[in-house]
Amino acid sequence: MAIEVTNSALPSGFNLVIGTAENVTGPYSLRQNLQVGDKGLMFGPGSCPAIRYDHESEYWHLLYTPNPTVPRGGYRTWQIYAARSKSLRFGDWELSPMNPVMVADALDREIQNPAIPEAQREIARTTQNLNDSDPDLVEFGGQVLLVLNWGDQKSTPTNSLAQAMFNGTMSEFWQSLYPAWP
Repeated sequence: MAIEVTNSALPSGFNLVIGTAENVTGPYSLRQNLQVGDKGLMFGPGSCPAIRYDHESEYWHLLYTPNPTVPRGGYRTWQIYAARSKSLRFGDWELSPMNPVMVADALDREIQNPAIPEAQREIARTTQNLNDSDPDLVEFGGQVLLVLNWGDQKSTPTNSLAQAMFNGTMSEFWQSLYPAWP
């Protein structure tokens, strides 16, 4: 699991630290026995993590939101980035050349579900859209379902959930983010 922590010894903002339960085995046995000054299993500045291990490539893949992603943009101008690592150790992460992989744009407002009530459609049409963040994803039926937050993250109900589909497996999704795979 990846968690957000803030600490005066770390760079400003949140930092993503990696950890697992003690009795986990295989590529998931990631106990941290840190020495003084060792950043251990940590990505670095960021928030809203979704981390997955891909057995095909033997990489750990991370979707996350840097803090913030638009210079001088404040807390509401976040985008979704991808990174991968074989070891999870600090400094051993490769950013996707496709970053940012998701940004706030007109596609966020497109509603594909006919069951969404008109009042909620109006919110999607009129909300200030400055944010794509907080991703999570799952593979189901040969597709990857990505769920994310969009809107302005300042007011309710304009802080909205969205979903996107990738037609392919989770491994193919990760591969699409790194054209020179693996």
